[in-house]
Amino acid sequence: MRLVTGDLFDQDTNLVIGMSDFFDVETPHIIAENSVQGQLLARVYRHDVSALNSDLDSALAGKTPVDTGVVKPGKSTRYPLGTVACIRRSRTHYFCVAYTTMDRNTNVSTSIGILWEALEKLWSDVRSRSNGEAIAAPIIGLGQSGMSTILPIQDAIRFLILSFMFASRHQRVCEELIIVVRPQDEKRIDMLEIQDFLQSLKRS
Repeated sequence: MRLVTGDLFDQDTNLVIGMSDFFDVETPHIIAENSVQGQLLARVYRHDVSALNSDLDSALAGKTPVDTGVVKPGKSTRYPLGTVACIRRSRTHYFCVAYTTMDRNTNVSTSIGILWEALEKLWSDVRSRSNGEAIAAPIIGLGQSGMSTILPIQDAIRFLILSFMFASRHQRVCEELIIVVRPQDEKRIDMLEIQDFLQSLKRS
């Protein structure tokens, strides 16, 4: 495991994309353009909403939706939290994991427990689909999920590391997890403390 500062979409690896349980991708009124899924739409799909939705629908085929009484803009089909839709463009797998729930006003929320369970399901899917190739992930929970007050950025990194480590102890997930830090977030992170944390895990 390692941290790098840079752009998630510049990594030459498979990528983790956080999503809501409706797998909405349309910007800007439902999904923020600067969010990870907004960048997936813009940079990988060239703003082609239909193409991205088609790939997501194919990836979600066979997965059972859950009943919802929520009437909201955008998609109307909700999937269980932790659902992973793995889509492929060129050589890259994009593991789209639902770890937030969206309400009728398109606000999203999650919890520590939901996030942990979603990551467990994510690593399981990565294990079975990535052929052992490395995967890069953003720091999960920094966006509109409301987790930043509960899980500050330093803790969010440790949370992601621990989740991957425990999954890997159960069974190898992939070659490497690369956690990508946005340049604007770098000053908020004690990199030396994170490196010490990683070293302590290697010794345990």
